[in-house]
Amino acid sequence: MTSPMTVIFYIMGFISLFTSVLYFLSFIVENKKLKAPPWKGSLPKVSVIVPAYNEEKSIAKTIETLLKLDYPKEKLDIIVVNDGSKDNTLGEASKYKKFIRIFTKPNGGKASAVNLGIEKAKGQFIATMDADSFVNSDALLNMIGFFQEKNVACVTASMLIKDPKGFWLRMQAVEYAFGVFLRKAFSLLDAVHVTPGPFSIYRKTFFDKYGGFSEDTITEDTEMAMRIQSKGYRIRTSLTSVVYTIGPNNFKDLYYQRRRWYTGFLENVIKYRKLLNPKYGELGVLMLPTALISIAFSFVLTVYSLKTSINGAIDLVRFERSIGFDIWGNVNPSFFVIQKTVISLLSSPIFLFGLLGNIAFITAFIIVKKYTKQKLHVLLGFLFFMFFYIIFFSFWYTVSIINIIFLKNRQWRKE
Repeated sequence: MTSPMTVIFYIMGFISLFTSVLYFLSFIVENKKLKAPPWKGSLPKVSVIVPAYNEEKSIAKTIETLLKLDYPKEKLDIIVVNDGSKDNTLGEASKYKKFIRIFTKPNGGKASAVNLGIEKAKGQFIATMDADSFVNSDALLNMIGFFQEKNVACVTASMLIKDPKGFWLRMQAVEYAFGVFLRKAFSLLDAVHVTPGPFSIYRKTFFDKYGGFSEDTITEDTEMAMRIQSKGYRIRTSLTSVVYTIGPNNFKDLYYQRRRWYTGFLENVIKYRKLLNPKYGELGVLMLPTALISIAFSFVLTVYSLKTSINGAIDLVRFERSIGFDIWGNVNPSFFVIQKTVISLLSSPIFLFGLLGNIAFITAFIIVKKYTKQKLHVLLGFLFFMFFYIIFFSFWYTVSIINIIFLKNRQWRKE
């Protein structure tokens, strides 16, 4: 009899294979949409808003990358909003006061800081930029052309990890690189569900009509993306526009980040549950349902694995006690046993799904590397990702589901 865990792997493998084929087909069919057409006529003015809370170590470099953008200087309006920082963020930003505008407010969170920037913005388009992110000089020019499609409300960049060294960053580097591929595929299918803080550009008229970022959610970028989709607008992604972000470099910081991301995603899916409708195309019938199914299976997999591991440990202790804990005397390294195990593994559908999944990953990396023109040294990170990511993914979403169900009055840091 097939075990429940095997059934889950089969279903998840089939869903992953089906969606992977669809995403790759979207790249082939929509090849002409991979790059934005050049902007016709005089380039529009763009305001770039940098919300900052205690970012003295990185904000100077962030501002410098913005000042180096290959874009007419008179058409750039760079705004730094100091959100009540307790360190020298204001002092670091003030070194560039001749080239940027700076506003200071009491700490109220990232969304409130961006909203103040929107009020002060002079541009026809508004970009957001995290104060620990660094954009390539050609990014803006590569993105602005997408807005010639009148129904596009936002364009996102290709976000990668800055200087991935060590276990945690290398694993994230692979995740982010694959995320670049997925976000572009979602863009081609009109199914983008998040507009990341690092260098996403918005049409200002959308804010004028529907308001700024929500200050009542813990993931304002997810809420904004779903709001854009719910209003019938489109979100595009530029493969050739690269922005680097500093990722968490330890388990604790990564845990807090992902708990916030995933809990916020689930909360916004609940808020915008009307998007789970064929009316909203692939977003409603493919992307969101697939994400929710994956989350549900991850939760079940985590609970089942914990239960199985505990029961297995108990059984092992009982067995070892019955043989006087003679562990090495009962090891049977028979060649035929090993051979049978290997053959069984290689002939199982799970191995096939895994092999096809790895081929899909490698193909996606080749595509991302081609269009971003970045050196993606991800071999070690790929091994980390392959063996550990599903465990962390399941754990983070399990915690997030618990947050949604039981901890409705939780407190999140404003910053």
